[in-house]
Amino acid sequence: MKEFLPIMSEDYKKKNYGEGIFKRVHKNTATVAYLVYIFFGAVFAGGAYLASWSMKRTATYDPATDADMIMIGHVMTAIFAVFALIGLACIIISLVRHMRREDSWRARLAKSSGYTVEEIKKFEHQALEKESRVISLLSGPAKVMAGQLDGILTEDYVFLSLTSEAVVRYTDLKAAVIMEQSVRAHSNSLEVNYLVVGLIGKGGTSSVAECTKESGRALLDYLKEKCPDLYTADGEIIGKDEYDEIWKKVRDTGRV
Repeated sequence: MKEFLPIMSEDYKKKNYGEGIFKRVHKNTATVAYLVYIFFGAVFAGGAYLASWSMKRTATYDPATDADMIMIGHVMTAIFAVFALIGLACIIISLVRHMRREDSWRARLAKSSGYTVEEIKKFEHQALEKESRVISLLSGPAKVMAGQLDGILTEDYVFLSLTSEAVVRYTDLKAAVIMEQSVRAHSNSLEVNYLVVGLIGKGGTSSVAECTKESGRALLDYLKEKCPDLYTADGEIIGKDEYDEIWKKVRDTGRV
């Protein structure tokens, strides 16, 4: 447990949450936003330039003799324009997220968690003013590749990661399971499997974060101590379809 769920030291709190949890969320979002601005700014600028160049180039062809080239030119112009629009859309979305301040992030998390803002403030108070634990499901390169930040366990709440969609009160937690997911790469020719911890709360609140088998089971054991009636599938790894069925049952009936 010490490896994956260490007690949060005062030095850790000061270093990571010295200005508050949601100030850290905002700073992390800003860092990502700057990277998005650079990359997708280049995509937008390149797409717009090439679309303009292709349009001007197409206009030089004679419709009477270069009909095929004109058609190709229009297709290329459309392709470059689409890339420019994708780049612009990503910049706008990132800008909207970047402009959110601490109060906006707090209110957003409260809404997605099914709680009031005051409840989220209570979670913050417990995290920073009382004994709490760090949820460290990944480490080293795996954490960097996943883009995942550590989570928080407090006296009454679990927040899987600062990038998670919900805080869940222990008394509202209905299921905590390890689930295998997969993504396909290289034109669907390569399937990559990975594990996540999934939490399902009252009303169908769901939160997931990538983990290893060991870190996931350490978290499940801790939560089981807090919530003896919690469904964990006995720590076994389940599939996405089974997780979805559990989520639907909790959402519709309030129990597993």
